[in-house]
Amino acid sequence: MMRTTIPRVCMSRIRTPAFCQSFVTSRPMWGEGDTGAIRPGGAATSDTFNRREQALENMYFKQHEIENLKKMREKLAIQRKQLDEVESHLNDLEQAASQRAAAETQQSK
Repeated sequence: MMRTTIPRVCMSRIRTPAFCQSFVTSRPMWGEGDTGAIRPGGAATSDTFNRREQALENMYFKQHEIENLKKMREKLAIQRKQLDEVESHLNDLEQAASQRAAAETQQSK
């Protein structure tokens, strides 16, 4: 008898008791910014682990910036060397052209 009465009670939506409901359709109500990833300010910022983590991140980024600056200085030195070579080549060409012009003016006189 008990076997047939419980399913009949659970069949109707109006008379369905809470223990017969198999799932919940309501969403959890979260406040703004409650994602669990970021800690808010206040007492959490004074945590020793957070301060240490922040210091390590800052140190990593400073080292990364220093490495990038070194690489950029090396590239700049290479480009300056190339520009100096081009400039010396241009100076040689100008000197050769001025010597040819001077030689031609002396021959024409």
